[in-house]
Amino acid sequence: MEKKKSYVTGIIGAILGGLIASIPWILLYVYANIIASFSALIIALGALKGYEIFNGKMSKGLPWIIAIISILSVSVATFLVIPNLLLYKEYGIFSLANFKLLYESHDFVVALLTDYMFSLLFTALGISGVIKNIHTQINLGDTNIDVNNRYPGEEEKIKETFTKLNALDKNTAISKEELDSNLKLDDNVLLYFIRKGCIKVTKGRYYYKEVNKKKNIILVIAVIVVFFILGFASSLLSNDIKEDARVITYDLPSSYEEFTYNSNGEVGYTIYPKKDLSGDSGEIHVYYYTDATMSGDDTAKTIEEYLKEEDGYVTSKIYNNEYGYQVLEGEFDLEGFTEYFYYVFNDEKYAFIDSFTKDTKNNIKKDSAHIANTLKWND
Repeated sequence: MEKKKSYVTGIIGAILGGLIASIPWILLYVYANIIASFSALIIALGALKGYEIFNGKMSKGLPWIIAIISILSVSVATFLVIPNLLLYKEYGIFSLANFKLLYESHDFVVALLTDYMFSLLFTALGISGVIKNIHTQINLGDTNIDVNNRYPGEEEKIKETFTKLNALDKNTAISKEELDSNLKLDDNVLLYFIRKGCIKVTKGRYYYKEVNKKKNIILVIAVIVVFFILGFASSLLSNDIKEDARVITYDLPSSYEEFTYNSNGEVGYTIYPKKDLSGDSGEIHVYYYTDATMSGDDTAKTIEEYLKEEDGYVTSKIYNNEYGYQVLEGEFDLEGFTEYFYYVFNDEKYAFIDSFTKDTKNNIKKDSAHIANTLKWND
């Protein structure tokens, strides 16, 4: 007994299919820095396949369902999935609650909105052909929609003709003349269905064979899984390389989480209290510079004198840390929060530790000073 078709189950399947089909696009965006807007067509196909698998009802409303879900899939991928994966790739954070860290960057928001507008444009262009094909096949009464079918209604006629002639395997294949006398097919149409796999050719004779759609689905899923594994492995390898090539080390207090920072040539680490990865309760940034000309007593004293003239200056001092590197420590009282900073000098290189907090009763100051005191150059 055939299962009753339903809009509800179909829509659920279409949502899942659209999101799964967007995985290659997401991985290309995050791990290869490629904005693959052309993959909107794949998303529409995935939504349709999910609708079919979940036994969705075929009707004239189906094109609208596929269009809306394709746009929703692009939106969810752009504004939710991609920011979180970028956050994980750069900082090791994977939390829906903390992806606002990226949205605090004006440049990131502008770039994301620009990419989204182009993606929507390509989505509209990409799914237009799919929707037109669905609409045509539904009007012809088809219940098994095939968006790759450039000749709606023809395959059913071909199947009926070959079945009537009992040409369903290589042993009962028919000649081209016999086929032409029973079914008039343009050479382009014949070639299309041969390439599609439903018309087979053996020794110049023809027979019909049902296309194994389940096999195609498995192949698509396998490709998506391979993309995901390669992207994830690339991310892990990238993180391992960063750790192995570390230029500076320091003693990180156990109550903090450290994430690699690399942007516009500036390299360092962002450190958050484990209890609040958003940074609202305080955060520490550690940067290092290897091509600077800041070293020696005169440089530290010059910077200190300059800082004393800045608004919000509270105090500063110069000392040597436990490895003998000169450290310039300072404090600023700014609007709504307190800043503690440390310059750690080493010949023509220096590191800069910058911490912010709204609550001066926490341990940010002590922990920042501890990082500066234990900081070591690995040269």
